Amino acid sequence: MGDKDSPACLCPSVVSFALQAYVSKLDTQYNIASMFGLSYNCAVSALSTAALREKEEAAEDAKTMIRVRHGGPPHQRSLEALEKDGGLHLTYKQYRIETVDWLAARGIRGIKELMSVVIKDWGR
Repeated sequence: MGDKDSPACLCPSVVSFALQAYVSKLDTQYNIASMFGLSYNCAVSALSTAALREKEEAAEDAKTMIRVRHGGPPHQRSLEALEKDGGLHLTYKQYRIETVDWLAARGIRGIKELMSVVIKDWGR
């Protein structure tokens, strides 16, 4: 698995393939890449959804026209579709940065600290 933006999060291909094979046997809809993401990780998925809901509510309070709200765990394609359907304009990168900032503002600072160390240009 390769990610040019987060080289510190890489592991040898043989390890990632073995982990993916194991996870696929447990649940064919799950993959190791999403297991550690903000949207699908069991520890933070509900919090990341709450952060998005709060952003949508703030936009509505500011009289921004939102015809539709996001329906589930956010991911890159769903956020693109959301804007096309009349929802909030939010890129996936913005979503990740703002969610991590939202978590840090509520005392969950470790994720932001980790991201700023292991991902190039985090938050910039």
